[in-house]
Amino acid sequence: MKMHSRIIVFLFFILLISYPFLLSHAQAKTNDEIKELVQKFKTQSRGPYKAIRWFCPDGSTVPPDQRCPEPGGVQRAQYKDEVVSLAKTNKIYLGQILSATKLEDFLDEQNQYSRLKQYQIESYLKLIDNGWVNQKAKFYRGAIQVEDEQNWGRSFLQEILAKDKLVSENFYLIRSAANDIPHKGDTKNAEKVRAISKTLSDTIPSFMSLRVKLHGNPEEKDIQSVKQYVKDNNKKLTEDQKKEFVKLVDEMNKMYAPIELGFLTKLIKPLPKDSEVKTKTKNFINSKKSLGELSEIDYNTLSDILLKIRTETLKYKKGNTRLDLLDLSLTLENILFTELNTWAPKTLSELLKKNYCLAQTLAGIGNLELWEWEKVKLTLTANSVDKKNIDELIQVNELSKRIIEWSANMIRSTYGNELNLFLGFEPIAHGFIDDKIRASVLLFYGNTVSQLNEFVMKEIGQKNEVLNLANQNQIKGLNPGYAKGELVVIKGLAEDVEFKSDKIYAFEKPLADLKPVAGLLTVSEGNLISHIQLLARNLGIPNATLSQESLDDLMKFNGKKVFYAVSRKGKVIMKLEKDMTEIEKNLFAVKKEITEIFNVPTDKLKLNENKIIDLRKLKSKDSGVLCGPKAANLGQLKSMFPDNVVEGFVIPFGTFKEHMNQMIPGK
Repeated sequence: MKMHSRIIVFLFFILLISYPFLLSHAQAKTNDEIKELVQKFKTQSRGPYKAIRWFCPDGSTVPPDQRCPEPGGVQRAQYKDEVVSLAKTNKIYLGQILSATKLEDFLDEQNQYSRLKQYQIESYLKLIDNGWVNQKAKFYRGAIQVEDEQNWGRSFLQEILAKDKLVSENFYLIRSAANDIPHKGDTKNAEKVRAISKTLSDTIPSFMSLRVKLHGNPEEKDIQSVKQYVKDNNKKLTEDQKKEFVKLVDEMNKMYAPIELGFLTKLIKPLPKDSEVKTKTKNFINSKKSLGELSEIDYNTLSDILLKIRTETLKYKKGNTRLDLLDLSLTLENILFTELNTWAPKTLSELLKKNYCLAQTLAGIGNLELWEWEKVKLTLTANSVDKKNIDELIQVNELSKRIIEWSANMIRSTYGNELNLFLGFEPIAHGFIDDKIRASVLLFYGNTVSQLNEFVMKEIGQKNEVLNLANQNQIKGLNPGYAKGELVVIKGLAEDVEFKSDKIYAFEKPLADLKPVAGLLTVSEGNLISHIQLLARNLGIPNATLSQESLDDLMKFNGKKVFYAVSRKGKVIMKLEKDMTEIEKNLFAVKKEITEIFNVPTDKLKLNENKIIDLRKLKSKDSGVLCGPKAANLGQLKSMFPDNVVEGFVIPFGTFKEHMNQMIPGK
């Protein structure tokens, strides 16, 4: 009996010491399993947490009624075993609590800062989905301590900002993280306005138009519009919806509450005396009685300061100084965000100055790389451009469109991998990139470039060819492409329409979401970074805006097969299928597949080279010798533009051959 007990104890001991190894080698969960886990957490009172514990400096945890062996512990929730396991097997981190997390673990530098980015995506999900995995756990007392989170956030940001290479190579990410990681009071009113308005429009279709206005072209007068909507629809609204509208108006009031000059003075006080940012900001403060009704000079001054903050950040080595600069940067952008709609250029010269100012601002806040800005700023400095110099004006217009793309791609490239990871188990995460764009000056730059593009189209005399519609000058092409299919014209709400990928849709009210279709025309959403336009661009769908009158005229062609095209310069063509030219028909002709045998020249291959090759050592002549043409050409570009092409490495052909020569286990 004693021997039997000893065997049991021994086996238990072996299992105990092997558990971490077995857990780390457990099979990764599928997206369906993670989706099920997320849904389960949403309904549980503790969500992703299992208990409240003290997390001690020595790494131990003790129950809440006890104390750590030494001072410095923090009290917070402990993750459930499923959450810990998911982090190990899938590197997916749910319900992240900052305090007591190791700074280097959260930064996750070895995985391209994945954990940090996941925290930002989860913060967005919590905002738009009533807490997401914490829907019930929001009320779990003691799970998250706000003060501890802010203290941790401040320490984390100061530590990573003290690293020169990290800051210079990841300025956009770190600045964005400073906006999302708590380290001072909560000021994310604009994000809350978008989140609440989206939640309301999801359940109240008639609110969609106002939601689009709040997302795409927010103004202070929208507060009155929301109040009027509630008044007009009061009898139709549920009590919960009325409470959400109260929250919405409250957040909008906070969003447009004027920032006091004294607050800016407080922000610059800790900055060093020799700081140009401090001097410029102090001069700006002294020139103003209040921050209401900014002038063109004021906008340019704020833009100059934002760019100076970025270039001055690396001048000071202390992390706390750099964090003070970033906090000032975020505040100045917030001032611009709430005031820019009042800047209404009346002449082409004024419009071009606004275009330059906002493009410079995008460089200051990190959407453009500094070297990109240096390359484009001279072209954008177009004070001499007038209607007579149309070629230069076209150049400015085309470059401005590219700046929109570059700025949006900075966001996509930063968060793309992590967003795709989340989309595998949480579809509502798709709005994250859109939200980041709408939270920045890029939103207003899109409006400005749209106005410039419209002016250029008129000046070059470009005429649309949309069937036999009147007043076609009000039709604007946004996203280039071409399509052929049935034209479906929708008046009113399009929420119940079953969209099909082979049809072209024209509708009045925008959609909260969009599935792949052949083509789009919308009455609203004319901004080059509008919700519909971003979706159309991502899916490669030709897209244009038109007036209500044009939509009404299109109704007589509803159900007809049409050819639809939008050029890169914004010209829109639509004609009946029977009127298509031979060239247009050939665009859709089914080409016979030609089977051709290719001979690969193997005599040039160097298969004895099986070590990783630094990109800097490759040239185009190595194509078909050490590696493929893409890698070789990229190496050539690296040698020509070493500072503008990222570092990298290439796996040579020899490594693949060596891999293929391995014996199959068991054979």
